[in-house]
Amino acid sequence: MSGAIKNRALWIIGSVLAAGLAMALIIVVSRSAPADAPSASESATVKLELRGKPVAKIRMNGKAIGTTPTTIIVQRGKQPLEFEATFTQEKIGMTHPSKKVETYRQIRMVVPDAEQSVDFALVDAVRVDVQVDKR
Repeated sequence: MSGAIKNRALWIIGSVLAAGLAMALIIVVSRSAPADAPSASESATVKLELRGKPVAKIRMNGKAIGTTPTTIIVQRGKQPLEFEATFTQEKIGMTHPSKKVETYRQIRMVVPDAEQSVDFALVDAVRVDVQVDKR
């Protein structure tokens, strides 16, 4: 074998080995990534925009987190979160001097798998308490 043919054969063998090594590395890396790991476009957290009409006090899984409107950031997941909106309405008597306070609640279960808006409305809530203050 001449020197030129020998060099060309070594170059071809080296190129084939390098390509094979690159393919093996790609396969190993792609198989080692966890199946449920977030992709580059999918972060580990999501933004939830909580809105109420009228303004409501909000609890998440039993813990007070503020009033609407608010935006919170939570861990992305498949486990539902419980949101409870509490609305309060005060009514003043026109013919009799009294004040009535009515409390309404609405509960929403939200799966934090994507960014989303969660709307609460008094018209969809259930009255849970009435207090009358006669003056």
